Amino acid sequence: MRSLLILSGTELIAAVILNADRLILQAIDGGTSVTIFYAATLIGKMVSLISTPLNGVIIGHLTKYEGGIKKSTFVKLCLGSVVGSLIINVFCFGASFIFVRVMYAEIFDLVKPYLWCANLGQVFYFIANTLTVILLRFTDEKYQLVINILFLIVFVVIAIPMTFAFGLWGMAIALVAVNLIKILIIMAVGCAKI
Repeated sequence: MRSLLILSGTELIAAVILNADRLILQAIDGGTSVTIFYAATLIGKMVSLISTPLNGVIIGHLTKYEGGIKKSTFVKLCLGSVVGSLIINVFCFGASFIFVRVMYAEIFDLVKPYLWCANLGQVFYFIANTLTVILLRFTDEKYQLVINILFLIVFVVIAIPMTFAFGLWGMAIALVAVNLIKILIIMAVGCAKI
């Protein structure tokens, strides 16, 4: 039961943060910003949705794996994932460019400047969730909750002020920063607890 509560709390925090961008933008910058940001992040959010079945497959393989993981290997995995995120984002950017131009032609020029940064934040989110699943296999489950609580705090401290200060750009940059920070937190927990 304890595991269920911890993992449920963790997923609740992650889901709130995944959707908080629209709520914050609506409150601070208005509905037009929400529409633009939604269109800019659509492909990135679709990629993030892949993380649920992918994480299920990873968990399935990791439960069969009886060995451990070296700290240095985990660090390399985290750093390699950041590089991999940039590569994945190239594809997200290209797909977003085409998709938004076709499906949201009337707002394409408004959305275009945000495509790279907005999608990168979503890709980092997806990668961070996958790294958390891997970390969960080699550490206590409570660390997943600790990571997401820290992630929530970092999100509130960075995203809200950045959005107040810079509007859409503030949110886009904040999401890249907070998700990259989450990856660094995961890496630090892995170094400390593996």
